[in-house]
Amino acid sequence: MYKAQRITVATYRLLRGVVDRWSLMGYSSLLLALRHRLRRDVVAIMPPASPGSLGDEAILNGLESFLCTQGVQSLEIVSPVRSAEWSHIRTVRSVWDVENYYRSAKCRYLFRFARRIASCKAFVVLGADVLDGFYGTGGSLRRIELAHVAGQVGVQTGIVGFSFGDQVPEVIVRALQYLPRTVRLCARDPLSHENAQRLLQRPVDLTADLAFLLDPDESRSNIAPLLDWIKAMRSQSRLVIGINANHHLLRVMPGLTQQSMVDSYCQLLTILHEQERAAFCLIAHDSRGTPNDYDLAQCIYQELPACVREHTRIHPFPCRAAEVKGTAGYLDCAFTGKMHFAIACLGRTTPPACVTYNDSKFVGLFRHFNLHGLTAPGEIVKQPTEMASLLKDVIRRRHELREAISGQLPRIMELARRNLAWLGNDE
Repeated sequence: MYKAQRITVATYRLLRGVVDRWSLMGYSSLLLALRHRLRRDVVAIMPPASPGSLGDEAILNGLESFLCTQGVQSLEIVSPVRSAEWSHIRTVRSVWDVENYYRSAKCRYLFRFARRIASCKAFVVLGADVLDGFYGTGGSLRRIELAHVAGQVGVQTGIVGFSFGDQVPEVIVRALQYLPRTVRLCARDPLSHENAQRLLQRPVDLTADLAFLLDPDESRSNIAPLLDWIKAMRSQSRLVIGINANHHLLRVMPGLTQQSMVDSYCQLLTILHEQERAAFCLIAHDSRGTPNDYDLAQCIYQELPACVREHTRIHPFPCRAAEVKGTAGYLDCAFTGKMHFAIACLGRTTPPACVTYNDSKFVGLFRHFNLHGLTAPGEIVKQPTEMASLLKDVIRRRHELREAISGQLPRIMELARRNLAWLGNDE
């Protein structure tokens, strides 16, 4: 975690100009003057985090898919960590890390970044849930600072697809306010849009999450047996429910242990198996952490009663985000602690119920669809009967929910594409 004093010095060094401002501005002006001699066909992308989250992968692949339709065939990844693996993004031309800057915030690393970013057509910073300081201010400020520099050297720049809470640290608010007006800001849901406009007092575009643009993949051989099993369960008049147990809740929920979480989910599945004739697909959506989502899925599966385990499968893992979205289209409904598994379901018109840990981003997501009663606070994982009641309500309403989602989805897809409406020919 970054020290508060270091964050403050780094922020004001750039944003208030206490140290090195004029030299950086002069260097930026020189690069701006030379941009007509530099290559213009590459878009640089800054991911939300290091690889491991299928949610972040869905955002990146959705972005990549859209950029390909716009004729962009070459991407560069600006990685906050060294030695990260980005092979799941097929159009990546190169990866350059800014880890030294993330660790030290020294201006010499900003000069290096300015020199390299100036050769790119555009710089897209994926804000996701790491822009508003929810996980700490250090990383958020680094992203904003890099966007600031890119804007100064004349690169088309946008911070896109971000959530924004109603209690954002003042230092982040000031940093965003100080960005050049050429830097576009795109909030990914109506609640975030309202919060950002109110706090920043500058234009913010309303968009939707870029993961909606991810194309589902049902063709991979590793998920074919699972899809056949789901079809078999439905042919037996069983509901098939996707279940994601989010390992992150173990870090943020006081008193929640791995065993108590596993016990609650086992009780939930047993109730629904008996009362709703349900079958289950356990779906991991993140390989990071110990235990991770897949570890939890395995523990839940192993501790289920035999009669329930007979009608339960674990989604193949590791896998691709597109495969999970492909599977989501075969489910009757889902219960998830990960927002991007919910987005995968919504993108296939499958209704999800969600356990939240960052309420604003889940509430904002469902406001896009004018849907209500589909979220519950994280404490519900300690109460399996309450989880069952929530899911029973979704099961009862699943057909009307699917119709409502289907009616809103074309508009949401268009909003997702608006994240990059600013990206054009800047000749």
